[in-house]
Amino acid sequence: THRGFRDLIEKDYPPQKVAGLTKIPARTIERIAHEMATHRPALALADGNAAAATNGLGTAMAIHALNALLGNLERPGGLLVQKQAPFAAWEPALLDPIAMKHRTAARLDGAGNAECPLGRDVVQNVPRAILAGTPYPVKAVIFYRSNPVFSKPDGRRWVEALGRVPLVVSCTPLPDETALFADFILPDCTYLERWETVDPMPSSGYPVVGFRQPVVTPLHDTMPTGDVVIRLAQEIGSPMREAFPWKDYRGAVTERLEGLRGATSGAGVAGGMPEFLRKLDADGGWWAPGYRFEAWGSAFKTPSGKFEFYSQEI
Repeated sequence: THRGFRDLIEKDYPPQKVAGLTKIPARTIERIAHEMATHRPALALADGNAAAATNGLGTAMAIHALNALLGNLERPGGLLVQKQAPFAAWEPALLDPIAMKHRTAARLDGAGNAECPLGRDVVQNVPRAILAGTPYPVKAVIFYRSNPVFSKPDGRRWVEALGRVPLVVSCTPLPDETALFADFILPDCTYLERWETVDPMPSSGYPVVGFRQPVVTPLHDTMPTGDVVIRLAQEIGSPMREAFPWKDYRGAVTERLEGLRGATSGAGVAGGMPEFLRKLDADGGWWAPGYRFEAWGSAFKTPSGKFEFYSQEI
């Protein structure tokens, strides 16, 4: 058992107390609350700035709790969960003893542990882990079109951490600040020179896949990083070679597009793969318009299958 959300709000955050904390008059708070409750749909939006401070998780949870109270989740005019494109899965790879051992190791950034149970990627923790040597010493770092020395907080700490790593590789189309500290630079193609599928940021609600195509021949001696990975895997030999059986990255991606072609809805689902690829070329992407609201059986990935005001994970 735990304290209820309604009890928490009514006793700990009445309008008069919130007015003292925020310097917003209580009558203004009450007026806005009534306006949001009586004008449907009303949305409370959270962006990166709202979640950027140390209490960002609590702020985001409070905003979404308000949306749940307004009853606008998974309803027309409300907030939706972005649907994902139905890519086909690659064949499961045969794991050798090294892979079996290390796939269960703790993540270097601490995502998913007790300190950060809901984190998906906690890149700001990487320098600290490298410098501390925990949960294990880092022997190699590979950057893929990433420049944390410039773009992440405390770039000097990244520089110090990279100085402790025996092998640093940067796969980048630009001579950026992080590449200056790399042992090897593997020049990638620019976005105008490479072929790839792109999952757009959540916006439409229904599945969308962008289709990036080269518009110019690469100007320099560059190679898509996906091709680099496939070639390295094949050079390593069995069983790594069999886990990466494709000629190039485009072949690997094309195999996953079979799931889009076989989808029951969406643009260009008829015909064979060559015809489907030609349609992707012409359309510049794939999408499955339409949205089924109030799909409560799949809307919330929670133990109860409902929106939970109280997180048992944190």
